Amino acid sequence: MRTGILGRTAAAMAVVTVLAGAAAAQPSSTLTDYVLFAEDWLKVKEVLVPCGDIGVNTSASFLKTSRGITVTTGDCVGNLVRSDGLGSCVQLFANTAINPFQPPIPFTPPVLSGDLATNCGFPVAFPACDPFNPVTVPAGTVMALPPGTYGSLTVEGFFDTINQVPVFGVLQLTGGSYTFCNVKLGRYAQVRAQAPVTLNVNGKLKMQASNYFGPDTGAVASDVVVFVNGTSAKYARSSQVIAELCAPNARCGLPPDGDHLGGVWCDRVKATKTTIGCASPGGAFLD
Repeated sequence: MRTGILGRTAAAMAVVTVLAGAAAAQPSSTLTDYVLFAEDWLKVKEVLVPCGDIGVNTSASFLKTSRGITVTTGDCVGNLVRSDGLGSCVQLFANTAINPFQPPIPFTPPVLSGDLATNCGFPVAFPACDPFNPVTVPAGTVMALPPGTYGSLTVEGFFDTINQVPVFGVLQLTGGSYTFCNVKLGRYAQVRAQAPVTLNVNGKLKMQASNYFGPDTGAVASDVVVFVNGTSAKYARSSQVIAELCAPNARCGLPPDGDHLGGVWCDRVKATKTTIGCASPGGAFLD
């Protein structure tokens, strides 16, 4: 009989339940200590986390790991943790662990004091976009955009098969607060912040492939803050994002071959064969 998310028999699965009363240590309750954090569930497969924690918030949330994860200097946190027995963290905080890759330490959920939106500074009244003021950056062009309220943002790009080179569309954000209806980056498209920015996205955030999204120079993720009010936020394969993304209502995706810095904090998060770590302490906009 096949049971469980790992497709193993119940007899073959090691289930460790730790008495909550034995809890002494607690995971970090500071959201910015986590590079991957979910309110509902977090699924990670073959993910490398050079620094920072990963986790889920409440007693109803779960963390699923598979095919080995490496959290080099941080902790893994979940009331329920499901694993294939492969992986490593500095500490594994869990009250129930299925096939844990190391002995779990009990803790008392929730992780955060308050919900995800409160902890990330999500706008209480989300700014409205202007659907009659769209912005399109054609492939092969560079556009500088001042702060303001806009419609949907599209940054285009493609691969020139004749000359065998990528053709970039580049949007330069001059700094400040921006509001968009949706944000879509085509293949090889780039968004570069020339000063600290906040992006409010009413709908979806979608990247296609081989994108860059972050500071124009330096690697300070907190200089690029993205709030998504929609139900989907997806990074791209073979891309780099240096930003703090907060999407309390969204399912967020990190496809393979990404190399990201910052935090991804969503209702649900799925990360596969990618790297995400802490942002550099130095950079162009650091005070």
